[in-house]
Amino acid sequence: MGIGLGQEIRLEQKTVLSQRLIQSMELLQLPLLQLDERIDQEIAENPVLEQRSDSGDGHEDESYVESEADVPGMENPISHPTSDVASDKDAEVPADAIDHSSEGVEEFQVAADFESLYGDMTDESPARSQNWLEDASSRHSDLINSVTSPGETLSDHLMEQLRWFDLTPEKFSLCEKIIYNLDANGYLREPVSSLLPKDATKEERQAVRAALTFVQTLEPKGVGARTLQECLLLQIGPELPLAQEMRCLISQHAEDIEKNRFPQISRKTGYSFELIERILEEIRQLNPRPGAAFRRSENVVIQPDVYVEQMQDGSLQVRTARGRGSNLYISPYYREIYKQKATDPETKNFLRKKMSSARWLMEAIQQRQSTLQRVAEEIVEYQKDYFTQGSKALRPLTRQQIADKVHLHVTTVSRACAGKWLQSPQGIVELAHFFSGAIAKTEAPAPFYPAVVQGSEDDLDCVFSQNTVRSRIKELVAGEDKQSPLSDEEMVILLKKEGIKIERRTVAKYRQSLKIPSSRQRRSWK
Repeated sequence: MGIGLGQEIRLEQKTVLSQRLIQSMELLQLPLLQLDERIDQEIAENPVLEQRSDSGDGHEDESYVESEADVPGMENPISHPTSDVASDKDAEVPADAIDHSSEGVEEFQVAADFESLYGDMTDESPARSQNWLEDASSRHSDLINSVTSPGETLSDHLMEQLRWFDLTPEKFSLCEKIIYNLDANGYLREPVSSLLPKDATKEERQAVRAALTFVQTLEPKGVGARTLQECLLLQIGPELPLAQEMRCLISQHAEDIEKNRFPQISRKTGYSFELIERILEEIRQLNPRPGAAFRRSENVVIQPDVYVEQMQDGSLQVRTARGRGSNLYISPYYREIYKQKATDPETKNFLRKKMSSARWLMEAIQQRQSTLQRVAEEIVEYQKDYFTQGSKALRPLTRQQIADKVHLHVTTVSRACAGKWLQSPQGIVELAHFFSGAIAKTEAPAPFYPAVVQGSEDDLDCVFSQNTVRSRIKELVAGEDKQSPLSDEEMVILLKKEGIKIERRTVAKYRQSLKIPSSRQRRSWK
């Protein structure tokens, strides 16, 4: 059989994502603050895209509104804010109608020389409006004010103390090396030997150990420790009450303390349960992370994307934050340049691309707003009991259920909810908080959550969400007898009596996710 070249026609369907579709999905996934940053970036890169400062009354200024139907390549336009401009009849000036006879050659030469000498210092962009300048100044001031001072670091604090002492250059250098090898909590995680060369002498090893001992005398107490036990022991001075007993428990019974084994500690030390509790109270006053106080605290700003308000009639109103995307418009200055016949084709082509890009961005932001509104409304409708009863009333919900309701792909719903926050009378929570797996119910009644039990036919076998079960576990632990705390198996029995079918290992997993210690560790020996 010979090998040859040939042509064939084949019909097939293939999903191809365009660059704009990919960017549209990226915009949908961005939270509000990141979307505003993206808008600022687009404004900086696209000269025809401008932003109107808010007037404060919530209404658009009609003087900005202008149809884009007269711009080629901008079919199916949506109204964007623009300013009053001249009509097309006045704007279109033939190039041959301009009279240059009165302009002197010398003036052109001066202009050419000025451009060649100072071209990089001139700005030929159109003059900005006063509103634009004030808005830009306000954003700049907000940016400057949001930058926090770095403050004093742990290394700075320790080095300042080190300079108070009259140390030899060798000891000062070793102490400095130790200080700059401490982690954020003030611990020396690296072995002391790693601070010296491999062929270090015995005297050099003794010198670095002495330097570490000296660093451990600096403030805050406990700095320079290599373990938690050493950190706590460094903070116990003779002036503290029960200092000797504290050293005894920390150095010899750390594991028993961690596992709350009062009987073993009492048998080995001869201390009473009351005395052990007093000693532990003193130990709890010590700082296990002495360097943490010098960390720069960064306030995480959360800007809700969705707001839920309860109206007087009990209904819930859902609205999405618009951000700065609703204030974008295409510059009337560049629109006029594009419409003029005197504008050269290269400039027109450039402006056409930039105006098309700006218009697409505004439409993509509008689409993001619409998608997020639909998804949020469906979530709120499904989880409406949450907004009156709290987390215990959350129903099992998957993203696929919401996707089926709003007729979108499940990945679109995932992108719409990613990183978004919702503010309601119950507080600020992530949209992901409303999605939870299901726990099957038993035939027993569920007196604690009657509203949740009444689900649809699809929900009858899975009426409890995982968040509901976690909330109930927290309530059981909060109300238990601390001298005889509930074990995981006992909580399984109680939950089954309430109609929640659950395994012991699942209770243990939920308890650990809530950072609740085991029953042994929760027991009080008073």
